[in-house]
Formats: sequence, C-alpha cells, structure tokens
Amino acid sequence: MISPDTDVIDAADIMVEKNIKKLPVISAGNLLGVVTSMDIIESEPEMIKNLAKLFLVSGKKKSIAG
Repeated sequence: MISPDTDVIDAADIMVEKNIKKLPVISAGNLLGVVTSMDIIESEPEMIKNLAKLFLVSGKKKSIAG
C-alpha cells in the first residue's frame, strides 16, 4: 500500500519488487483508491518511450567477437 504523496517512480518500484500490478492508496486508515501499472504507464509516457529505445535492436548484425 502507498500514501497519496508517494512518488510515481516509488510506486512503480514497489510493484516491481512485489510483482504486483495494483497498489491501494491509503490515508488515515481509509482506502482512497487504487493505482494500477497502467496508471503509471499513462502518467509517464515519455519515460516509457525512452526505456523502450534501450531495448530496440538496431537491425545491424554484429559478430560475436565484437
């Protein structure tokens, strides 16, 4: 669970560490809502695009020797 002032990156880290896709948002013992992995993706589209670039293959063939 997270609080309303939890940073988006911190929430994403918790999801990855615990292998979960939803986090309850709690304040003063009350459930305020739920943050999902899609909420995080939608809130940080530029970061997601930049991360995706790291995983794209350039299409150039490289020898194993380098």
